[in-house]
Amino acid sequence: MNIATYIDALVSYATKRGLTQPEDYDVARNKLLDLLQLDSCPPSEAPQPEALEEILKGLLDYACGQGLCQDHAAARDLFDSRLMGALTPFPREILAGFRARYAEDPASATSWYYQVCQDTNYIRRDRVAKQLHWTSRSPYGTLDLTFHPEEHCSRVGRQNDRPLPLRLQGEDWFLRYASDPYYKEHCTVFPARPTPMALDTASFSKLLEFVEQFPHYFLACNAELSLSDTPASEQEHFLGGQCEFALFRAPVEQTLSFPAFPQVEVGAVHWPLPVLRLQSAEPEPLIELADHILNTWQGNSDNGSSRPAEAGGTPRNTAAATARQQDGRFVLDLILLHHLTAEPLPLEASHSEHPHMLGEAPGLTEVMGLAVLPAPLKAELASLEEAILKRKDIRSDPVLAKHADWIDRLKGQYVFTAATTREILLRETGKVFSHILEDASAFPHTAEGQATFRRFLTTVGGTW
Repeated sequence: MNIATYIDALVSYATKRGLTQPEDYDVARNKLLDLLQLDSCPPSEAPQPEALEEILKGLLDYACGQGLCQDHAAARDLFDSRLMGALTPFPREILAGFRARYAEDPASATSWYYQVCQDTNYIRRDRVAKQLHWTSRSPYGTLDLTFHPEEHCSRVGRQNDRPLPLRLQGEDWFLRYASDPYYKEHCTVFPARPTPMALDTASFSKLLEFVEQFPHYFLACNAELSLSDTPASEQEHFLGGQCEFALFRAPVEQTLSFPAFPQVEVGAVHWPLPVLRLQSAEPEPLIELADHILNTWQGNSDNGSSRPAEAGGTPRNTAAATARQQDGRFVLDLILLHHLTAEPLPLEASHSEHPHMLGEAPGLTEVMGLAVLPAPLKAELASLEEAILKRKDIRSDPVLAKHADWIDRLKGQYVFTAATTREILLRETGKVFSHILEDASAFPHTAEGQATFRRFLTTVGGTW
């Protein structure tokens, strides 16, 4: 198949999906010729491939063969972004299409915009299709698990990137979908002017204003401190999209009353981390109560452990927050977190027992119940399956040895067969994820830890 066939196929693809118009065919084709450094290229009469993955592979193979692109994953990703960028509508066109649909229905508008990002290959559907997703039962409900993409590129080409402009609290913001999404319409919301990460009154206001504009989406704010032993230094951004995280499905196990905030329904959520669920018909009382709880928590040292509210002048207590709408009411989940300092570090302790898990402290998706596991673990689990079934010595394998203690414990619980081994490994990985969340809790999962959690709720004005 000659290069003209692939060029014509890509222009036809873009036309069929409304990225370009039929009357723009020659202009679009000339853009591709320019990128491929072709002075001329007569149209091909050969049958055209229709799958975008196949079309781009043909063009990239040609570009690499001509020395226009280095033949490795990152360079190919950047070059195909240039190819698709030549056929991607201008931002003004995307915005006009979005606004027209938003006036009818916000959900249909985001669905259309998400489809455009897929059609332009900014969201790489071929890689998304290869992702493994599964669930695991836990005492806290069904948790979700997946892996980091094996083909993830740290450098993302922006030629086909069309972030959507928004207004939050009178400021310019943007919504951008993840190029390797972990769930439906996985997006990041970020300000036009970068500012340091924070969780405060303004953050709560932005979260709730966003879900008022997009009632079918959730939006979550990460803590300004990480759960590891190093403070986070990220710029402000929120995580959003359409996903019913396990946290959102988790029930309230204890209702509380805050006399100073009679408009707000409050409950302690059945979750491995301490979570307070605030619900109200109006956003303002939610913001006020969440801010009050957060400020009190930041100064709290009574947590049933040896973890102080600050150490060396550095604050240690923080939180994450998620906002959504449910049955016409605003819902805000406030997740109380602690920046780990005490020895032994709970997370490190769990890693020493289960070194195959996260590889780092739980992030925002993890605390909401979606484990995004390291990409190498996927291959390691497959190798473990083979080693178990063939009775290989796992401890002698330099890659798999770190899993040996874990596998030995599982062998005492299960009979491994060809039909069950993979399922067992995935299920038990989910259980380890649940334990890691428990170990990262600001309040230990002991009678004393739960008693101190109740004392804290009394401190902020809650009654049982």
